[in-house]
Order: sequence, then C-alpha cells, then structure tokens
Amino acid sequence: MSASSLQWPPPTPAQRTARWGERSEMLGALSVLVFWAFGVGIVLGAGAIVMGVFTLRRLGRDPSSTLPGDAVVGLITGIIGLALSASFFVGILPHL
Repeated sequence: MSASSLQWPPPTPAQRTARWGERSEMLGALSVLVFWAFGVGIVLGAGAIVMGVFTLRRLGRDPSSTLPGDAVVGLITGIIGLALSASFFVGILPHL
C-alpha cells in the first residue's frame, strides 16, 4: 500500500459502519434508476438490501449509535428497485 492511501487517524468503527450505510443508499438509488436494465437493477437492489441489513445489525449492537438514516433509505430504495426490476423482468419476459 502506498502512503497516500492510508488515512491518519484511521476511521473509527462508527465511521466504517456509516460508510456501509452510504453504500447501501447509493446501490438502492442506482437500482431504482436502472430497473429497466436487464438484471442490473435486481443485483443492485439485492446488494442494497444486504448492505442495509448489515449496517442496521451492526448499529443495533452499538448503544452509542445515532439514527441510521442512510441504511434505512438504502434498504427502502433497494426493496423498491428490486420490486421494480422484478416486475419489469416478468412483464418483458413473454415478449422476448
């Protein structure tokens, strides 16, 4: 690893958990935006759901954690994106 890739001071456990919530939110938003792409929205939505649940479970163990807004938004948008992608896939499948 190069010296420029290391952060000092290293991120705290709360900061690392918050990053997972932010990633969940980004994947969920992308899954809603690309639900029409053949299977991409399903993969992104599933990833957002997994990361959101992971973040919520991790925050549940930490009594000093704050409201996990990013994880909740990522979980909700992941579910919406997965549902849109699945319904689009089911609707378009007979026409292929």
